[in-house]
Amino acid sequence: MYCSDVFDTYAYSLLKNHFHLLVYVKEDVWVPKHNKQGMIRLNASKQLSHFFNSYAQSINWSVGRTGGLFESPFERKHVDNESYLDSMIRYCHFNAYKHGFVKDFRDWEYSSYHSILNKNEGIVAVSKVLELFGGDVSLFEKSHLERQLLNPDRYGIE
Repeated sequence: MYCSDVFDTYAYSLLKNHFHLLVYVKEDVWVPKHNKQGMIRLNASKQLSHFFNSYAQSINWSVGRTGGLFESPFERKHVDNESYLDSMIRYCHFNAYKHGFVKDFRDWEYSSYHSILNKNEGIVAVSKVLELFGGDVSLFEKSHLERQLLNPDRYGIE
């Protein structure tokens, strides 16, 4: 992924009208310059900005439109403990249910939930996410299902 030098993706959910992306921002990232002469320090916000601008330009070009693609800038929240991190992972995965796109969060194919269950390290840093659950995919799944059963209306989102 274009931004993988500056962050690890822990969870995502792509919805019809918005998306959620939970990332761990790497600090003090240096990479070789394009001409291989020296190093350059990367900035996560700038990398995301370049990525979103490039994406918007590509979509605009493909459908023959101009202008902004996103309604507003992205929102950031600082996650400062493992409990909150666990909650935010579930929030991403339960979001399609919350917005009424599916009756069961597990039916939404455009989230990282199944990638983590299947240990597919493609976009998601699965091993790092599973570390939060003792490295056990069944504990990850159990965490989601228990929250769903405890609070079926909210799916246990704190």
